[in-house]
Amino acid sequence: MALASQFQYILYLLQILGGTATQNSSIQALSQTGLSPESRTQAISVSLRISLFIAVVLATLWVLSYTWLKGSIFPNDFPAWLYFLLPATCLLSSFFSWANTCLCTTKNYRLLAFHNIQQILWNMAFFIIMGYY
Repeated sequence: MALASQFQYILYLLQILGGTATQNSSIQALSQTGLSPESRTQAISVSLRISLFIAVVLATLWVLSYTWLKGSIFPNDFPAWLYFLLPATCLLSSFFSWANTCLCTTKNYRLLAFHNIQQILWNMAFFIIMGYY
């Protein structure tokens, strides 16, 4: 149980550093009145690129530190596929955060609610899989 909890906190930390790091500033930039469509498109593009760049860097560092973390934090019988699932979830989380930002600024609250429910279901599925293994 402690191992699953550690894994969940590491995932949460990577999510915060990845996609949600730019969420507040992106919402602020996109919520300004009088923003031209070109400026809006550029702000969305920059937000996505920054989020994905941070997520890719974190995922790469995570993958490259496999041998060190396997011996020091995770037990030797910890499944490698589960270890490498974390960077994929970090990238997905980055995309979900970016999509939430876009939905918040367009005031499409029904789709935003559906999107948040979908994200919760994905997180629950990953937690159940991790808890099982």
